[in-house]
Amino acid sequence: MARFRLRCSECGLEFDERPGLYVCPTCSAKQEAGGVTRGVLEVAIEGLPTSWRLARPGSAEFLTAFLPINEPLSLPPLPVGGTPLMEVPELRRALGMDHLFLKDDTRNPSGSTKDRASYLVVAKAIEYGSNTVATASTGNAATALAAVAASAGVRAVVFVPAGAPPAKLVQMLSYGAEVLPVAGSYDDAFELSLAACDRFGWTNRNTAFNPFTIEGKKTASLEIAAAMDPDAPDAVVVSAGDGVITAGLAKGFADPPPSGAVQTRSHPYPAPPASPTASRLRRLAMRCSASARYEPRVAPA
Repeated sequence: MARFRLRCSECGLEFDERPGLYVCPTCSAKQEAGGVTRGVLEVAIEGLPTSWRLARPGSAEFLTAFLPINEPLSLPPLPVGGTPLMEVPELRRALGMDHLFLKDDTRNPSGSTKDRASYLVVAKAIEYGSNTVATASTGNAATALAAVAASAGVRAVVFVPAGAPPAKLVQMLSYGAEVLPVAGSYDDAFELSLAACDRFGWTNRNTAFNPFTIEGKKTASLEIAAAMDPDAPDAVVVSAGDGVITAGLAKGFADPPPSGAVQTRSHPYPAPPASPTASRLRRLAMRCSASARYEPRVAPA
């Protein structure tokens, strides 16, 4: 496994992992109601492999070499990741981009990149002896959690705001999640999920709050790097969503790479989400690495 500690993105203090530790105890004490989340933690990886493993990307051997996993048996049995990096000749010709590739994460179990975050969070919950993982979500994150949790025999509890699309609720329920409607906004659902996790000792999967969500999503960039080795992409274009996919990709390229396979010239370029909440933007700003070049590009309408 990769050795790691949890580092406060605000004051720099480092901590050993423990159940329920999501934010720096010192900095989070300065939290103001409705304000930017204080003391957000990030995973500081040590001792990464010096060469790419021959193991299949997405396999237990590959993941435990690069992720903060203590026990491979804690990984859920549902296969997540290892999705193809596809050559797209027709699209290359249409766009005049001879070296364009597409990473097809629709092949994840729930059809979403967010399966990657849920996979690691559920694995950590199993390591901690937690049988319930909760999140606030309007759709894809909850569906991903429900799918992965069901495969591992872990209870999934989802707090959904009033405006959540009915089709997304059907997906969550079909995987067996307990769905709790909240009469309010996403921010209201988020705050209620925090309180419930604290009150009942549940594992909190909330995006950009649980540091393992970013670690899980960085596996996409590791797979891209392994597939292109010894080359590296000039840029990665990714839909922004809540920002954690972008942050995860950036972290995967920023972590010390095997044999220099991932060069610093590889940068994710996010497209802005359609209607972000203020809290999402604040959390995104907190989590973006200062070392990552973050230049949004807006596609033509």
